[in-house]
Amino acid sequence: MQIPFLRRLDAPGVVVPGRSVGGQRRSSRRVIGQVAEVVDGAADVVAQWPVR
Repeated sequence: MQIPFLRRLDAPGVVVPGRSVGGQRRSSRRVIGQVAEVVDGAADVVAQWPVR
């Protein structure tokens, strides 16, 4: 999972990571795993679309 992708999900509030004392984003492995499952599932659906 690329860090810029997680940042893009944070901006609209899709994934809201915790913050460290220094203000850095802290995403749990559970949340990253859930996002990865959704992305992988979406890739499978897109791969089945007919190409025109």
